[in-house]
Amino acid sequence: MQASSEGMEDARVPRVLPQLFRPANWIAFAIAVTAGGCGGSDLTLPSEGVAAKITVVKGNLQRGVVGAALLDSIAVRVTDSKDRPVSGQRVEFTVASGGGQVVPPAGNTNADGRVATVWVLGATAGTQTVTAKPVGNSAPASLVVTFTATASASVVAKIEKVAGTDGQTATAGSAVKTPPSVKVTDASGNPVAGVPVAFAVATGGGSVNPSGTPVPSNAAGVAGVTSWTLGAVVGPNTLTATVAGTGITGNPATFTATGAVGSAGRLAIVQQPSPTAQNGVAFPQQPTLQVQDASGNPVATAGQGVKAAVASGPGGALSGQATAQSDNAGVVTFTDLAISGPPGDYTLSFTSQNTTLAGVTSAKITLLAGAPAKLVVVTPPAGASSGAALTQQPVVQVEDVAGSPVLQANIPVTAAL
Repeated sequence: MQASSEGMEDARVPRVLPQLFRPANWIAFAIAVTAGGCGGSDLTLPSEGVAAKITVVKGNLQRGVVGAALLDSIAVRVTDSKDRPVSGQRVEFTVASGGGQVVPPAGNTNADGRVATVWVLGATAGTQTVTAKPVGNSAPASLVVTFTATASASVVAKIEKVAGTDGQTATAGSAVKTPPSVKVTDASGNPVAGVPVAFAVATGGGSVNPSGTPVPSNAAGVAGVTSWTLGAVVGPNTLTATVAGTGITGNPATFTATGAVGSAGRLAIVQQPSPTAQNGVAFPQQPTLQVQDASGNPVATAGQGVKAAVASGPGGALSGQATAQSDNAGVVTFTDLAISGPPGDYTLSFTSQNTTLAGVTSAKITLLAGAPAKLVVVTPPAGASSGAALTQQPVVQVEDVAGSPVLQANIPVTAAL
């Protein structure tokens, strides 16, 4: 039995050896032996230990200032097909948009498959991007991740006029057509938002809205007023826009505009009639008027007819030439006006004959009696007897030509038969 058994073994050997030494079976056998020697789970196949995935570890979606490094570094992790870290893998970081730089631009992963760098933002405000890509060591070309950051402008470096610029003209006392506005930017030309800009009238009078409250710049760096109303006087006007700080180019920005004469709208007395006058006697100082616009600026317009009349008083009439016309400069001059009536306080009215101009009333004129012209017996004499004084002595009153008492002392009066 023993021999037979041995004989049977020997008989099987020729059939096993050819199968063992076939190439495919030998490779399988070698792999099996290797796997057994390594403990099974630590087997490294050709596809393992090669970058298969790259993920963002930190630093994405940060916000920073143009031209400055982000507060946190940007980092990635490279793993193989079994999500195990790939160490020593070169990763290149490249600025994709927005400018700037990464320092350093490339590095090798550590034992945990991680590598980081510092991102310095570019000079352009807005969205900026950087890509991270494993390079070499059979890493697939499609492996890439993108970091995104938002860059905001830095400090204000310049202020410039963008609307309502110089050369506007409007009727004095009215608003310019285009309200002024400015734009504030940093040294790279990026708009700076939220900067208070103070607008103030510098010369010419007038007003600005809002007044006394700075206007913050918007996201485009622009700040402007709602309206700028020029002063009432014809001529140049200026408005300033100021940003707090030093070393700012164009600060303050100054806007200029010209106030023009409006259309004829009213009459104004530029020379009042004499404050005191005598009854029936032409005023020593005759009234002079000017045609003006609504803001009080002289309007050079000829042929505007103006009529004078007594506006108030104890009763009396205006004498002399009561109408006059404006000359080429819009000036209306009266020459021989006088009031005839009882003494007292009077005023004169001046109205436009074509009713297009608002009228005006003079200051008070105190009318006194005229020059002594006659005597009037107030108390007749009575009670006469030879050689004796009259029992009722006569009393006379000095009057002017209009019969008004002349309030004047020491006028000599002689009585005679």
